[in-house]
Amino acid sequence: MERKFDAWSQLAEKPDNKSRIRAAPLASARDITKDLPPQVAAFEKFLEETGGIRGGWDEYDHGTFLKFKNRYKGKIIFIKHALVAIPTKTEEEIRDHEEWYQTYLSMNEKKKESIKKWREKKEGEKEEVLSKVESEIAEDQQKEEQKQQRLKEQIQEEKRQRFSQLNAWKVQKELERAQAEEKKLREALDKAQKEEDMKKEKAELKQKVENYKKEREEEEKFLEEQKKVWEEEEKERHRQISAREIHRFRDRDQRKIQEKLAKEKEKENEKIQKRLDRLREQVDRDPSRLLKPTAEWTSRLKDKGPSGSGPVIQMPHRAIPSWRQGMT
Repeated sequence: MERKFDAWSQLAEKPDNKSRIRAAPLASARDITKDLPPQVAAFEKFLEETGGIRGGWDEYDHGTFLKFKNRYKGKIIFIKHALVAIPTKTEEEIRDHEEWYQTYLSMNEKKKESIKKWREKKEGEKEEVLSKVESEIAEDQQKEEQKQQRLKEQIQEEKRQRFSQLNAWKVQKELERAQAEEKKLREALDKAQKEEDMKKEKAELKQKVENYKKEREEEEKFLEEQKKVWEEEEKERHRQISAREIHRFRDRDQRKIQEKLAKEKEKENEKIQKRLDRLREQVDRDPSRLLKPTAEWTSRLKDKGPSGSGPVIQMPHRAIPSWRQGMT
């Protein structure tokens, strides 16, 4: 139930979207909070009758109203400035909205305080129940111990009586029989007690599971409905914001791209111009150089001696390995 309050409180603080989307969840919330403190039901009824958490105004007008109210710290002069920024509203409508907003804040604060007290009360009740359960468990345990003690004393008394009445042989036989009966009786009692405890535990567990399942289903249903409303509100808000922001970002990005391209083009032109200037400074025009031999060719001509064109007197051959000498 505490999580229901948290989910409901978050819903009250989020902007609603359209009245037709808000209608179904309000009915569901009213059914769930019918047994809760009257401040909660009163706040819910107030929202339903006055158009939600913005008092029937759209998101932009209400947001502008709050912006000027906060800017002037709630002073009445903010109405004059808000009137200029909200051309769709008259001064009387803004004053009525200010009165509504003060009522909304007051009732919302009372609702929060009521929920806080409700939680404290539930915590106290929980502690009381736990204390009572612990007391009952201790009492049952004490009763069981007393029962076992009485049974033990009864058995001991029977054993003493039989021992005093019978002779040695009969005492031995009777003692063996008594021990067997005692063991059988104890096993029967233990079995019966275990079965009773298990039956009781299963019944309690089943009831707890059913209660938890029912409460969980109610919580999940309520939270799912609130989630749908919140998602629709978020989608609408993002659509409104995106439509304005996309156009602004697109213009900004286009300007940045144009500026970047212009700078890059200017830098490239400067690089080309510098290269052309360096080439003009380093290269001297001399048409006669085309008919002159290169430095490499001149170097080769110098390396050739007078014996380069004489007859071959001896031709070098590779040496024959020792293991092949003497073979034909």
